[in-house]
Amino acid sequence: MANMDHENLRHLQAAFNASIDDFIKTASEDGDNKGRIAELQESITNQATMIQAELVPPITRILQMSWGASINLAARVAIDLDLFNKIPESGIGLDELVEKTGASRNIVLRILRMLTASHIVAEMAQDTYAATPVSKLLTVPELRDLIKMTHDNMHPILSATPAYLRKTGFKDMSSTANACVDLYGVPFWEAIARDPEQMAAFQSAMATQENLPPETVPQYPFSEDFSDIAPDSVHLVDVGGGRGFALRDLLDKYPDFPGRLVLQEYPSVIEDAKKANLSSRIDLMPHDATHPQPIKGAKYYYFRRVFHTWPDVTAIAALKALHGAFKKGYSKVLIQDEVIRDVGCEPQKASQDISMMMLGAMERSEGQWREVLREGGFEIVRIVRADVGGLGVIEAELVE
Repeated sequence: MANMDHENLRHLQAAFNASIDDFIKTASEDGDNKGRIAELQESITNQATMIQAELVPPITRILQMSWGASINLAARVAIDLDLFNKIPESGIGLDELVEKTGASRNIVLRILRMLTASHIVAEMAQDTYAATPVSKLLTVPELRDLIKMTHDNMHPILSATPAYLRKTGFKDMSSTANACVDLYGVPFWEAIARDPEQMAAFQSAMATQENLPPETVPQYPFSEDFSDIAPDSVHLVDVGGGRGFALRDLLDKYPDFPGRLVLQEYPSVIEDAKKANLSSRIDLMPHDATHPQPIKGAKYYYFRRVFHTWPDVTAIAALKALHGAFKKGYSKVLIQDEVIRDVGCEPQKASQDISMMMLGAMERSEGQWREVLREGGFEIVRIVRADVGGLGVIEAELVE
């Protein structure tokens, strides 16, 4: 502690206090400004992390790093025990929880010790626990499935990644040569498809992306100009658009959205989309994004949360597959994905990128996006960013 930089700590304290004052003022006087409020929340959280980094001894931080996976494990066991549904805001005793779960008292106690230490569950007194906003969210099926998916599907691959990298001389991974393929013999999507229960949990977990707070979702101005869209022309092609929920939401937001819309996906996903009761204005088409684009002259070719599942070589192939379909000076490619910071990347975004790395895919910074688009024959026109967080819509045009 003697070597601590007290001057830096004072600067952090001043910035932290100013951000809290600004947050309280904004929340009280301008409560509808969700974007600014969320931005201040993120700033305060980052500043608190920086203060913690100053105060916590390095050896303690290394120990915390060593045992970090324990939080996910505790949450996973708690879901199996249905603890989050059994712990009310008013509080409940340990013995009652043991009776309700039928588990060993020692197991329940130790799981709750981890959850209270992580502020996921509140500890009201010894052996007495209460729900928190976090634990209440973990009663939502999709969020429970997110914990299941990360623990059951992602963590085994994470554990296998260092050995795989050593074996390959720390070479970049690809969609067909990565830690998952080395562990299971097939790519991630095929591995989870082997188990219907795991596939259902994965699809449920991914549904959380459909319910993000509005301020974290980039609002691309589709309505800027509808004048050049003929009624019978294709306005937008959603490439790799899953079961069509993004197109459904687009039509809900823009009821007068002119022209036709096309959903392209692998054949099995298209079969699922047929059951989704989508608008008759949405045409369903089986298609592999790396094959030549069959829809010619559309205004937009839209990729939503698709590119981050691909390595650069696949992303470039998908971009080049658009060339023959583009109407120069008219068609645009839109990529909605994370645009992580080139400097000062947030911990959550860095974690997402590590998870993608072991599958042979990646999250990208703005510089990396510019490079992969250039290699694919495109240049960025603009990036429409969300008010908060790293999501953006990249608008790009084919280079002449």
